[in-house]
Amino acid sequence: MLAHAFTPFYSSQQAGRRRGLGLPRARRYVEKNGGTMWIDSAAAAGTTVAIRLPAAPNRGGGV
Repeated sequence: MLAHAFTPFYSSQQAGRRRGLGLPRARRYVEKNGGTMWIDSAAAAGTTVAIRLPAAPNRGGGV
């Protein structure tokens, strides 16, 4: 199923059940902002979804 993790509306559930847009939508937002998103998964170890975003520019004046 990992191959379909970023495929909109893909689900292994029965028809009529909730369809996921979470990961595809999140990936689109991350990439729109110059970042990357990936998944690492290993049997019996779990799954991790990671996001890397560029640093925000320093706008000066404050903490």
